[in-house]
Amino acid sequence: MVYKDEISPLFGLFEIILVGAIGMGIGAGMLIAILAFLTVMGVISTGVISSAIIVGYYEKSLTKALRTIVILSFTIAGPVIGTIIPWIVIEILDIPNMQILIIIGAVCGLIIGYGLGHLALWFLKFVILYFKRKLNINY
Repeated sequence: MVYKDEISPLFGLFEIILVGAIGMGIGAGMLIAILAFLTVMGVISTGVISSAIIVGYYEKSLTKALRTIVILSFTIAGPVIGTIIPWIVIEILDIPNMQILIIIGAVCGLIIGYGLGHLALWFLKFVILYFKRKLNINY
């Protein structure tokens, strides 16, 4: 038997907050899992992984396969983003000639994506060398 003065009135509020936090955590985890799945499916459907496997097998180097994945991913994502951004600018600024801006955006996105791919590889190499030196790994 539960007596009236044994349960704090704020206990129900604490329960509601806790259940809400748990629900938000589950929702965030589901969102991250869905985005990861869509990213993997996008990379597979564009042929990035299969071409990286072929390059890695032909060169007998895992590093070259990973390098191929990074550069191709950035090169494919660049024109997509480069096409979306001018479209948004056109909608905001009301520019009438949409086709030329989308082509310019796609070409600039291709160049920037390729450059960002190489920049990401440089950064990855820098981080790996930093941790190798920090942990004294020689291989």
